[in-house]
Amino acid sequence: INPHVQQHVLVVPFGFTDYTDVQTKENRDKIEKTFIGAQDTMDENNGWVSVADYYNQSSFGESTFNATVLPTWVEYPGTSDEYKATVGKSGAGLYAAKWIRNWYLDEYEKDNHGDLGANAQPLTYYDNDGDGYLDFVWIVYSKEYDNNDNSFWWAYVTYNQTASANKTEPTVNTLGWASINFMLENYNGLDAHTFVHETGHGYGLNDYYDYNKLWSPMGGIDMMDHNIGDHSAYSKFTLGWLSPLVVDDSAIITLRPTTTSRDCFIIPSPNYNGTAFDEYIMVELLTQEGLNKEIDELSSPGIRLTHCDGRVFSTNHDDYLLNPQEGTSFRVGNTYKGRS
Repeated sequence: INPHVQQHVLVVPFGFTDYTDVQTKENRDKIEKTFIGAQDTMDENNGWVSVADYYNQSSFGESTFNATVLPTWVEYPGTSDEYKATVGKSGAGLYAAKWIRNWYLDEYEKDNHGDLGANAQPLTYYDNDGDGYLDFVWIVYSKEYDNNDNSFWWAYVTYNQTASANKTEPTVNTLGWASINFMLENYNGLDAHTFVHETGHGYGLNDYYDYNKLWSPMGGIDMMDHNIGDHSAYSKFTLGWLSPLVVDDSAIITLRPTTTSRDCFIIPSPNYNGTAFDEYIMVELLTQEGLNKEIDELSSPGIRLTHCDGRVFSTNHDDYLLNPQEGTSFRVGNTYKGRS
């Protein structure tokens, strides 16, 4: 997801023949509120904050997450077990997204666009930048998630590495896949935490928690760590949502809460290159305000200092690039003792 260009995200309630009791209009409407509901709607229904509103706040209005939730459940013609058997070792979400794309094209050709409804947009609407790929597809499936089958029934964002651009009928590239249960368990069924976290991956952010569960590099207080609160100043710096002061001399700096003001500063390493992709100490003020309002540990304000090493390697990883714009990809080490 481009952090500065409006996206047209397609949100799909996705069902199976053995979960018709979940695939109700009420639950479809909850999906819509969770993704695009206004804050007064969320408050009236004891919800948290919608995905769209979260990213509007977190980006200080820099990013517009414009989502459309399909008016109906898209039901796969089989049970969840039959779906898994059909997909096999392929990615569950990617298979669903491709199947949904074909379903959408077929429905759109019908009278009044079939189950999409008379007001449905052509598939090209969801390719707002016109690159031949759908901006982002979010699939909320009706089966409960299965802790014993994390590789298939779990929440994640993935990418279609074999996608070919099609500007007439845009193809699937980036997509999210998660159970409706992540939404229904808390906040009166309007819990966007998991969907916000996974959408962060869509923006290009990595997990900050330790996959080996041996340490907590962000102290648990970060949306990409323990699915809580706002994104860190480092994340926002990499996405271009704030520009920290760079301290290169003695100074007295008064910080307002970073989550509501953009205030933060860095203590740079020598020969700092002026971007987020270098090495420095990030200093931000954390308070129980804005998107951090839910974090009780912040009832007393505190300073967080993060050692950030965002230097970009050359292609063969034998040296750092002085100009990070020459880099094409990132390798993030967030796990103590390494990750296979």
